[in-house]
Amino acid sequence: MYEVIRRLLGWAIPVAAVVVMIVGLWPDGEALDPADRVQSVAAGIRCPFCSGESLAGSTSQVARDLRAIIAEQVEQGMTNAEIEDYFAARYGEQILIDPSWSGRGLALWLAPLAVAAAGAVAIVGMRRRRRET
Repeated sequence: MYEVIRRLLGWAIPVAAVVVMIVGLWPDGEALDPADRVQSVAAGIRCPFCSGESLAGSTSQVARDLRAIIAEQVEQGMTNAEIEDYFAARYGEQILIDPSWSGRGLALWLAPLAVAAAGAVAIVGMRRRRRET
């Protein structure tokens, strides 16, 4: 009986940890406050002239202008996805900090999961070998 509980806990704890990470990283819905939405969208878009910096973190004039465009689009009632699509169409997919769920972006999203799965398989294999000896 204790062995069964121990085995269940051995799998339940890592599964629970993964679920907590997924829920914690899941994108939020659109914020109600327009200023928060502008900041949220700007955080997901790279500044086209700054080295790896988001529009939210950049102090350049270009970033300020692009944040103003985002604010206008929020006022017009555009969704976050529509605003991101607008910038991706204008500057290319690389302007988005989070890659899309298609094409090469899908590979970027799935790569960490594949590495985690490979690590889990390796750990299970090592535990089995240890039990056999």
